[in-house]
Amino acid sequence: MVNFLKDVRNKIFGKQKVTLDTSVIISDIVFDSEVAKEAVEKSTTEDEMMFTSIIFDECMNFTDSKKNRKSMTRDEMEDELIKRFGIPMEIKIPPIEELKGRFQIRDEEDLKILHSAERTRSKLIVTRDDDLLDPNLKGLRYTKVVEMYEYVGKKRPKK
Repeated sequence: MVNFLKDVRNKIFGKQKVTLDTSVIISDIVFDSEVAKEAVEKSTTEDEMMFTSIIFDECMNFTDSKKNRKSMTRDEMEDELIKRFGIPMEIKIPPIEELKGRFQIRDEEDLKILHSAERTRSKLIVTRDDDLLDPNLKGLRYTKVVEMYEYVGKKRPKK
């Protein structure tokens, strides 16, 4: 019954646009998180994942970080991203000061994700990032931020 209702919704309204935060994509590709895999699967089958140059660049930058325990190279990350999500849609990033004027969030790195979601008119941002999940986040007009576990219908484990 649930799948039937989703099919009807998609036929009438189209698939909802979803932006996956890089934390979800990296959790899938690098850390093999089952819940992240489910979120990626859902965003690419039931919904319409908005894969932008901003998300792509953030994932590519991860390969240079100390958290890259798999030692994935930039070429490997690029191949994996394009294989899974295709060529990213190009979105220009305005000056950081302009983004700070539109959004209120603690971590300035998240401004790019908010801009990406806004420009693609995403209904949801799916994340694991506590800064994006902060109820005091200001500036999003049409987009709701949801935790990755919530998106796939699971309860988030306690920290």
